[in-house]
Amino acid sequence: MFIRMIIAEVVSEEQIEEFLRLTKETMEESTRYKTLVSTYDLMKEAGGNMVILITKHHNRDAAIEFHSSREARQLVAKTQHLLLGSFVVKMFDNI
Repeated sequence: MFIRMIIAEVVSEEQIEEFLRLTKETMEESTRYKTLVSTYDLMKEAGGNMVILITKHHNRDAAIEFHSSREARQLVAKTQHLLLGSFVVKMFDNI
């Protein structure tokens, strides 16, 4: 299992909801995500403006393909205006 974690800080509480909505829509509507991602978790910071998207993949190749997919780039484009700065992306191998 390979895990990809995206951390971002959203400008305001209202924009957190917009970020979560756009991300959920993208994850649930895309057939490509469904083939590359086994599960995902979307979390927001309690009392803060941080959001985390964790995607779990069967292997590293699926994680890399997901990360470089057109759909992932479109998600970044849709949500970039809601963020302070940029996404931080980390990849982990589940041991």
